[in-house]
Amino acid sequence: MARLTPFGRLVRKHRIDAGLLLKDMAEQLRRSAAFLSAVEMGEKPIPAGLAKQIAEYLKLDHEKTGELEEAAERSQREYRITVGRGASDSQREVAAMFARRFSSLTPEDLEQFKDVLTKRQG
Repeated sequence: MARLTPFGRLVRKHRIDAGLLLKDMAEQLRRSAAFLSAVEMGEKPIPAGLAKQIAEYLKLDHEKTGELEEAAERSQREYRITVGRGASDSQREVAAMFARRFSSLTPEDLEQFKDVLTKRQG
């Protein structure tokens, strides 16, 4: 059996806590139950805006909506980096290298990246 993504686990938890069925949520969101199930299982990508639609449908508060949106980000299979016109050669080189070598990074490498990015954030 396929594993639920972080997004799928959270959606399912909130939906069940609210006593709602997948088919009912699908009808309200104008999506098929099969599609929403595939999204929960990570078999289909999460369309832009779906996390917000689900949060509104489930009447989640601001904090829980943020958690759902973060879970949606963590559950994506592909990420896009936009390198703007003003990007330096160094920025372009790092973006390309990161994309090419991502799958070979060790857990230690990833922790170092997280540390650098966290320091830059604030």
